[in-house]
Amino acid sequence: MTIWANLESDIYKLPPLRESDIKKAENLFNVKLPKSYLDILKIQNGGSIVFNAHPSPKPTSWSDHSVNVDFIMGIGENNGILETPYYIEEWQMPEGLILISGQGHSWIAFDYRNTVENPPIVYIDNETGEIFQIADSFENFLENLYVEEREEEIEFGEFDEIEISKESTMRAIYNNDIDGIITSVDLMSQEVKAEDLKWFSSVLLQLSKHPNDDVRRSVAEATNFLADSLERNTVKKLIEIFNQDNSEDVRYFANTISNQIS
Repeated sequence: MTIWANLESDIYKLPPLRESDIKKAENLFNVKLPKSYLDILKIQNGGSIVFNAHPSPKPTSWSDHSVNVDFIMGIGENNGILETPYYIEEWQMPEGLILISGQGHSWIAFDYRNTVENPPIVYIDNETGEIFQIADSFENFLENLYVEEREEEIEFGEFDEIEISKESTMRAIYNNDIDGIITSVDLMSQEVKAEDLKWFSSVLLQLSKHPNDDVRRSVAEATNFLADSLERNTVKKLIEIFNQDNSEDVRYFANTISNQIS
């Protein structure tokens, strides 16, 4: 039974895996990738999965007993594990990790810090700086994936009736509350504090690849509004993502932002 969700539109589904892709990744990271990982990539090179959770030995922002995982990255430059060096530098994470799921504030990764093969799987929380093991191997990781039902959150109301915070924003993201996400991004872009800009940058990066067109358009508009406040490297990364978007509106903002910072 495949783990892949086989969605009609899936930004994490990359072109079919080639042997040259495997060699490129293993040479880049100087490791041997797990056979069980390569086996599922030969069926589909990354993408959304039919599960959304994995047990955790510690509470996380997703749950008291699990971590969120609803996609696994394949081997590729965009939306694949070859983006790891960029995010390692951007978020000042330790060398030796290969990111396979997550975005910005939290990640799931192969932990090659003490080995070159058969790595354990770790969870990285960039908000707290914690890194802890959730599985002994990728095979064990796959075996323990499951679907966790989430309680429905109260829907967002009119703009003047709600109070937007980091917590409510993350709650909307974790519950994939489309209206809540869009409202949070729109209002946060106008009210975000200087000390929260790095956190909000991670939110924008995470949501810039969301499957919903309206969410991505909202992210592009927020980036345009904050272009002078966000770190230049983050803005350039977002422009790169927007330029590849299938939405004409998002690509329009990519051009507008480029002109604004040039």
